[in-house]
Amino acid sequence: MSRQRYCATAEDTIAAGEAFSAVLSSGDIVLLTGTLGAGKTTFLRSVIVLRQFQLSSLFDAFNSANNLPDLLYALISGGTLAMALIPVLSETLNKKGQKDLWEVFSRVANIFFL
Repeated sequence: MSRQRYCATAEDTIAAGEAFSAVLSSGDIVLLTGTLGAGKTTFLRSVIVLRQFQLSSLFDAFNSANNLPDLLYALISGGTLAMALIPVLSETLNKKGQKDLWEVFSRVANIFFL
């Protein structure tokens, strides 16, 4: 049997994974095709997670633990953190020195990574 489904958003892809997970049985073979960034990983992750955790509080914990590093990476790589942090670090270096600069950086990094 062959099925095709097109999803416009990640939420649609997750919903499709949920629906697919309900009809999937042991021994089924699944072939996902699509271009890079099409959502195959999002789809497959939702299928596996829903079959494993079955929408329990463990699923919420998994989702949080899975999405937090992505959010931090987006903030750091997107420059949001750098735009806010660089002026503060420059001012601290000029007014108080390198030792205080590292202390400020350490505190900010600990806050973001906790």
